[in-house]
Amino acid sequence: MTEPMFGEPVDVADEPVVPDFKASQDSPTGRLFGRGRDRAREPRATRVKASKPAPAYQPGAVYESALKLYGGFGLVMMPIRPAVAMTVLGPAKAPTEDNPTPISVAENCAQAWEDAAKVYPWVRKFFEVGTNAALIAALLTAHLPIAMAFLEGTELGAKLNPAEAMERFLREREENKEAE
Repeated sequence: MTEPMFGEPVDVADEPVVPDFKASQDSPTGRLFGRGRDRAREPRATRVKASKPAPAYQPGAVYESALKLYGGFGLVMMPIRPAVAMTVLGPAKAPTEDNPTPISVAENCAQAWEDAAKVYPWVRKFFEVGTNAALIAALLTAHLPIAMAFLEGTELGAKLNPAEAMERFLREREENKEAE
């Protein structure tokens, strides 16, 4: 049977054509990259990396790292979610006569991490890496005013303005108290 293709008759087989996958092995790419289908896969030797031992416990090291991380997190969250920032940076308990200046939630969390580091080596390993993360967080936080100045006058800058965000947060909190 012939069908015209571009004006010329072409013979078309009645049976479907089955592709020959090995035909492409003789192509330039097959010669360059090898004939992977013909070779049996040999398992690669897996190299087991020796796990680095956890650092020895140093009193206060994890506390300081965690406190920096929580403090940086609170500063970054202030323009975005003031309620979260106020929670992290605010007091963990209400002031009393015995304790007029209670510790912050960040300090409370950092102390919990410090207590866990005394017992669990994985916490010390985590904060060994976390110390580097705290340095990066401090670096980013230090550059936040530059980013805010760059965004000033834009719609995003208006949303991220810390003063406006705090005013909005306090206004919404007062409205919610009045509604209750």
